[in-house]
Amino acid sequence: MNSALSEEFIYKMLFLILFIPGTLIRGLYVHRARSHVEKRPLKERLRLLLETEGYLGTLLLLGQGAVVLAGLVIYLFLLPSFAWLQLWLPHEIRWLGFIIGIPGLILLAWAHHTLDKYWSITIEFREEHKLVTSGPYRWIRHPIYTAHLIYFMSWMLVTANILFLVNYLLTAAIIVRRMPREERALIERFGQEYISYMRRTGRLIPRIRIWRRE
Repeated sequence: MNSALSEEFIYKMLFLILFIPGTLIRGLYVHRARSHVEKRPLKERLRLLLETEGYLGTLLLLGQGAVVLAGLVIYLFLLPSFAWLQLWLPHEIRWLGFIIGIPGLILLAWAHHTLDKYWSITIEFREEHKLVTSGPYRWIRHPIYTAHLIYFMSWMLVTANILFLVNYLLTAAIIVRRMPREERALIERFGQEYISYMRRTGRLIPRIRIWRRE
C-alpha cells in the first residue's frame, strides 16, 4: 500500500510540473487580453459568450471548467476516498503522458507568444486586428487548440483519472465545434487573405503536400 501511495505521489508531482506552467501561461494571456478591452461586468461577459459560442458551446465551456476544478481537488487532495475514479494504466503510459506534455506546453507558449495581443477568450477582434501567419501559424491555423489536445491528453495519462478523461473529451468537443465558427468569422474579417491562408495550412496539423512531376 505504501509503495502504491509513493508511486501516486510521484505522478502528482509530474502532473503539477505540467499544470503550473500551463496555468501561468494561460493566466498571463488572459490578463493581457482583458487589458486590451474595456472592462465588462459579468453579465455582459456572459451575454457575449452566449452570442459567440451559443447555448451548447457555453454549457460545454462551463462544464469543462467545473470538471477541471473537481478533478484538481479530487486528484490532488481526496484521492483515497475517490479511488474508484482512477483508471488502470501501465507506468510506461503514464510516463509517456508526461513526456508528450512537454512539447504541448512549448507549443502552447509559442502560439500564445506569437498571437500575443490578438488572442482573446471568445471569438472577437481588435480594431487594428491583423492576420497572424508567423510562428506555428505558418503551418497550422489553430496551434493553440493543437497544444490543448496534446496538453490535456498528458493530464489524462499522467493522472489516470476519469475526470481528466472527461475534460479531454469536453475539450475535443469544444474545439471541433468552435473551429468552423472561428474560420467563418475570420473569412468575414479578412476575406480572400484568410481563404488563401487556409489553402496552404492545416487546421490542427501541418498540411502534407505531395508534389507530382508531370
